[in-house]
This record gives sequence, C-alpha cells and structure tokens, in this order.
Amino acid sequence: MEEGVQTRMAQARACFSRLGGVLVLIAVIASMVQVLLAVAVRVYSTLSGVNLAENVWVMWGMTAIPMYVIAVPVGLQVLKSMPTDPCERKALGAGRFWSILLMCFPIMYVGNVVGNVLSMLLSAGTAENSVV
Repeated sequence: MEEGVQTRMAQARACFSRLGGVLVLIAVIASMVQVLLAVAVRVYSTLSGVNLAENVWVMWGMTAIPMYVIAVPVGLQVLKSMPTDPCERKALGAGRFWSILLMCFPIMYVGNVVGNVLSMLLSAGTAENSVV
C-alpha cells in the first residue's frame, strides 16, 4: 500500500511541476511578445509622429493579445500531452451551493482589503485604480 501511495505522490509531483513550468512558459512568452509589441509601437510612433501609446485600445491590445492569442494557446498545446485522471462527479445540492456562496463573500472582501493594503504599501500610497 505504501509503495502505491509513493508512486501516486511522485506522479502528482511530476504533474504539478509540469503545470508550474507551463505557467512560467505562458508568462515568459506573453512578456516577450508584449516587449516586442512595445518596441514596435515605439518605433512606429517615432517614425510616423503618431503616439500610439496614448491610445487606450492599443495599450489594451498590447497587453491582452499576447496573453490570450499567443501565450495561452501555446501553453494549452503543451498541456495536451499531460496525463489526465477522471474526477469523481457529485451533485452539489442547493444547501451546499448556498453555503459555499456565502463563504465566498467574506473571502472576497478580505482578499480585496489585503490587495488594497499591499498596493498601498508597495506604491508608498501612490497607487491608482487602473480600471477607472
């Protein structure tokens, strides 16, 4: 029995290591493409005299497109070869659903407070809400 548990633990460790590696790969690819796009926008702006960096949609595209059009599909392709283990399906039930939902609200609230405090501490109080 002990040998079977150790084998499953080794398999799980290998899967989690690979998953972590794929997440790092996604972050690196997205960052590299974003830097390349930023350089391209800077060069275009210098040559044409049109400052594309002031356009919110260009900045949004430079951030989102490398992540969701390039990096995530590459990561998903790498993950396709990972072994899968079918999970056990259970009905959630109304009572369990509502109890989980009610637990989510304080967790979100505490996470928001922690995020705001960290943002304030790391930026020396100068952080702004980028969504606004």
